[in-house]
Amino acid sequence: MIIKTCQSHKIMKLLFVFLFFVSVASAQEYLYEELDRFPAFEECEGDNIELRNCFNTKLGEIVGKYFNTDLAGLYGLTGKQKIEVQFIIDKEGYFTGITAKGSHPALEEEAIRIISRIPKILPGEKDGRGVGVSYLLPIIFKVEEDEEN
Repeated sequence: MIIKTCQSHKIMKLLFVFLFFVSVASAQEYLYEELDRFPAFEECEGDNIELRNCFNTKLGEIVGKYFNTDLAGLYGLTGKQKIEVQFIIDKEGYFTGITAKGSHPALEEEAIRIISRIPKILPGEKDGRGVGVSYLLPIIFKVEEDEEN
């Protein structure tokens, strides 16, 4: 969980929950445990569990660092906010097919902006070839009024 304070003196809490779905061009789906190699950022090493954990950590760091939580205050949003971001890491390691559904269009656009700027990573592999990996990334944060307001 990442906690940020925005300019409007509200506290933002971001929670990242990662759901992974692996698919290849033939529409056959694999569990991430069935991959020969899980998609990973260059600095990630180890077995698939370690690669997955490193990927989750790095993705959470990127979203937490660059997601503009002040947008919620700009649009007068309070309470729990949720944006579901879907994307594919294609067989070459690029983030593609990015879509988002959330409580406000500005939050959706912000989520898409963040994910679309992530550079190429090492793709997932099955049987020695790159495969597309589909993800669902819920971004959940709560906007609480500062007690001084």
